Amino acid sequence: MRHVPNIGIDELLTRYELEYTQREVVKVLGKQLVGKRLFANGINGGGWDGGPGKKNYNYWKEVDQDDALISMEGTTQANTKSMRELATVKVPAITQSWTIQWRDFESAKSEGFDLLSFHAIAAARKVAEAEDMMMITGEQAGVWGCYGVEGLATATTINTYAGGAWPANAIDDVLAGAALLQEDGFHDLPVLLAGPVLIKCIKDEKNAASDFSMLRYLIDNDIISGVMETSHLRTAAGVADTTALLVDPDPNYLYYVEGQAPKLTVKLDKHDDLFCMLRETIAPVVARPECICSLTGLSCA
Repeated sequence: MRHVPNIGIDELLTRYELEYTQREVVKVLGKQLVGKRLFANGINGGGWDGGPGKKNYNYWKEVDQDDALISMEGTTQANTKSMRELATVKVPAITQSWTIQWRDFESAKSEGFDLLSFHAIAAARKVAEAEDMMMITGEQAGVWGCYGVEGLATATTINTYAGGAWPANAIDDVLAGAALLQEDGFHDLPVLLAGPVLIKCIKDEKNAASDFSMLRYLIDNDIISGVMETSHLRTAAGVADTTALLVDPDPNYLYYVEGQAPKLTVKLDKHDDLFCMLRETIAPVVARPECICSLTGLSCA
């Protein structure tokens, strides 16, 4: 007869139970995350050899040159100099821990209730929320901190366009933002990223030129390639539902580095309670912020 191997003190958990819970955690994270669908998974630079112990990621920022010169002689302008600029991103750890009291664990075993998975899935939702906030908004001084990591909304030198009340100004605002991206060399249709209030505002409003909602009009007329709704988009001051983002998710300029994928660990503490921790180390990298345009000053009239 084949026995399932046990782990931990007093054989509290089988390895199957722990692996099953780990898989459930990964499923929950996948469903919750918006940021990881915009950031590519990979390392497009040097200075990083991975591992959870590495706290910084170094990469080279791309600096735009002057416009090319058209001439009959094939001469050049005054020798454009493009200095390589080294940038560093801190790679913080996102952690959620909890304790299952020993009597609860004993009763759960006899009642057949999967107490470990129950709490781990709840923890995964909290880790996903923190990760998404870091990727989409990033550091908000005095409001929500993540060691200075810049997200899509707070990256330095992103394009900005001052919009107005939606839905009346929605189409014009999006067109103006897309034009700014094109001026910086991003000609693919951008993704519109906004909070629930602004998305509902243009989803419910019919466009005068069609029978479709304004949101459908933006997609069908090749103004945007798609839309993502998130509750984790904020201004640098922490204000929600006044900003939308247009993003060209180029994997060369938007990617994330991960020192440790979400990992679940469990052990007994000195009280025989089960101490559990879910932890990952990750950071988004906005290598060329010009692929983002922030539409600011929005409201839903």
